[in-house]
Amino acid sequence: MKQWHYLVNQFLTQTRKNFKKSVKLSNYHDAVLDGKKATIALLVVIYNRYHTLHVALVAAYNAWKTEFSAQKIATDILDELLKSSYAMLDGWDTAIRSEVGYNSSAYNLIFDNGRAPFNRSSIEDQIEAYQQLSIKLTPHAGLATVKTEVDAAYTALSAARDAQLVLISSVRAKSNEVETARRAAMEMQWRNVGYSIENFSGDPNFIESLFDIENLRTKPQTVFTSILGVSEKKLVFTRTLLDDDKLLLNNDGNAAIRFYFADTPGGTNANFIEVAANTKRTVEMRDFMPPNYGTYRYLTAENQSSDVATHYIVTIL
Repeated sequence: MKQWHYLVNQFLTQTRKNFKKSVKLSNYHDAVLDGKKATIALLVVIYNRYHTLHVALVAAYNAWKTEFSAQKIATDILDELLKSSYAMLDGWDTAIRSEVGYNSSAYNLIFDNGRAPFNRSSIEDQIEAYQQLSIKLTPHAGLATVKTEVDAAYTALSAARDAQLVLISSVRAKSNEVETARRAAMEMQWRNVGYSIENFSGDPNFIESLFDIENLRTKPQTVFTSILGVSEKKLVFTRTLLDDDKLLLNNDGNAAIRFYFADTPGGTNANFIEVAANTKRTVEMRDFMPPNYGTYRYLTAENQSSDVATHYIVTIL
């Protein structure tokens, strides 16, 4: 039998393996409770018990994201080193052939498995292939320069792999911390639904307003398009986003459009990004510099022309 759906915690299920989504839900819930508790005393108790969990989730997520970014950089560095080291094999091979002769027993011993160990095995085996090549070059005094270059490649690769592995371990640890914080915050949001039903059962719309229903849905809308009349201002979407979320702003009309990420529907009380006529721009949410990602969740488009209409297509990437 399926579990009674009232007992299924959507906050947990919809954020499983999605830390970013949990932070979006948390930003919104915490900000709304904070804004409304001053006039609705019943919200004070759930704000106080939730805010600490929200702060812990955001801190854990930011720490994890920082380590994850560092790991990606370390991985990119290692990948580039593997490519550049492999590219040097051609020059080394030429020098080795010149010294010991192509297809000689010495040459076949040096490259007993051809190039395969350098690009068709695990990362560790690819790196160790350079050390093994260095050992095989040791008896050949005329290849001392090549051996020095191979040793330098191995040293650089080994150090890059060690740095990557340290960060992989750190990311895993930080991931566990975010998961613990996610579960705690999402379980409390679920409990807050029950509290809200108990205290505001006569106003379901108000209860919904306390939670980020749009992001809670499995597949929220990501493409928004509309015509803007002369000097018209229009709400594009309402969505809680984070600083690194990206938008593709496509102005395929004949007048410039200003886009605002504001804290009220249709609001322009915020920094804007202007997109010229027949122009596309990809931006990050941080480019709008919103002071609070929990409350600044309304994207507004405003036609800058008093003579012609225009048209936009906005995509959340």
